[in-house]
Amino acid sequence: MKLTKLQENNINNFIKQAQKAGILNWTKKILKEFPKAKIYLVGGAVRDALLNIKTKDFDFVITNIPAKKLENFLKNLGWVDLVGRNFGVFKFIPKNYKNIKPLDIALPRTEHSIHNLGIYKDFKIQSNYKLKITEDLKRRDFTINAMAIEITDLKNIKIIDEFDGLKDLNNKIIRAVGKPEERFKEDYSRMLRAIRFACQLDFEIENNTKKYIKKIIKNINNPIKLLRSHKVNKNNIFLIPREIIAKEFIKALTKNPLRAFDLFDELKIFDILMPEIKKLKNCEQPVNYHSEGDVWQHTRLCMKMLNSNLFKEKFKTYNSELVIAALLHDIEKPSCSIWVEKKNIKKLQFYNHDIDGGKTAENICQRLKLSAPEEIGVNCKNINWLIARHMLLIEGKIDKMRRTKVEKYLMSDRYPGENLLKLTYIDGISTIPKGRKIPEKKSDLKHWISLKGFNIALKRIKEIQKLSKNKNENTIPASLINGHEIIKTLKIKPGKKIGKILEKIREEQLNKKIKNKTEAIKYIKNKFK
Repeated sequence: MKLTKLQENNINNFIKQAQKAGILNWTKKILKEFPKAKIYLVGGAVRDALLNIKTKDFDFVITNIPAKKLENFLKNLGWVDLVGRNFGVFKFIPKNYKNIKPLDIALPRTEHSIHNLGIYKDFKIQSNYKLKITEDLKRRDFTINAMAIEITDLKNIKIIDEFDGLKDLNNKIIRAVGKPEERFKEDYSRMLRAIRFACQLDFEIENNTKKYIKKIIKNINNPIKLLRSHKVNKNNIFLIPREIIAKEFIKALTKNPLRAFDLFDELKIFDILMPEIKKLKNCEQPVNYHSEGDVWQHTRLCMKMLNSNLFKEKFKTYNSELVIAALLHDIEKPSCSIWVEKKNIKKLQFYNHDIDGGKTAENICQRLKLSAPEEIGVNCKNINWLIARHMLLIEGKIDKMRRTKVEKYLMSDRYPGENLLKLTYIDGISTIPKGRKIPEKKSDLKHWISLKGFNIALKRIKEIQKLSKNKNENTIPASLINGHEIIKTLKIKPGKKIGKILEKIREEQLNKKIKNKTEAIKYIKNKFK
């Protein structure tokens, strides 16, 4: 299939930028030393180049150069680390390279499963510098990742596409290379990768590929006891390490929360990994506050609202901790649901669903090792804290809360206060009062009951920020005195009393009753001596 004009421009721009960043300059020296060699950019970088998406991951395959000769020559061009001695994979940082991550350079490889266990460690991998690039590409997961750009001649770029990856890219399709059952049985985690790519690129998963995900998704929970004769890390409980599953799960959710939520439901991912969440279905809520539906529908709406204009205008971005907290914030509503009768009127309430939900969510995060992935992993205790306090601005009487408590919970680094504000907002705009519609613009939120406490909190935060001498940023005012100065002034020993005094002084400062250090010292002398 031919490239479109836009794709040709994308590739040409990619090549120019790659040369400028020092990503391709070394290739000329390789080809001069080894004229018969061929160099290919492969995998995700090709896909992203065609889509004009920036990438930091660059994988190359070089043919017609034996591994040892390639390694020795690369050492003349920069830093080299051989990470796969048996299958010829190098980490390479060329001179004048301006990217963060090393380049991956490999010889063409073939691989096949030894015991058909569905884990990557079960592969027997062989490199052969004489192999054709198509032999290397056919072992890859999806067609859109099985393309290569031959960069032997940078003025005559050639796309290698034996598996119609370009066609699937144009049609926005995620399709397994060859037979999906074979690709997934080689590595079960590929099923989660399919979902992640669908969310990341907003593509559809091809029907046959989706069919086999549904059929064998339960295998991602296969226990390690199946490996009696196979050497494996005994510390792992499952064939597919939770860390890998956590990475794909979080990536999918953060890329597109609503799409991931729906796919996890449709393809039974929740059933396998997070069965607690299925209890949200048909968990009734008071219709006067939650006309959007049951707890499942409310949670789904929260996922949708994370990418809404309303949220983006208010906060711009979200991180993985907020998404996980929003996903699980009502996880214990089904177990806490109770009908209460007052004055002959029955009301549905959810006592302690926030506190109990925080504990359950933390347990889920720990079980799935959601803290493990680098950069995107969540702090499980933060998830607990956020969910346990997600009703704070609704039921906590924020207008009567001491300013030091407002600062402590919502403005300091001690707690994820910014995410608590975001979670409160998401929960609020996803709680649709009877007679109102799902909000789409600011004017729709006028007199929105569930946002009353949130709006008061924002007002109180701004009042505290105004006390700061730094008028250019939204910062909190600096402390007037520290613990050492209190010890020196009162001539007392360090202890819990110091913290109480500091908190009292801070409260007086935020209430504008103490304005400088002199007044602070005078205050503690009169109050605590």
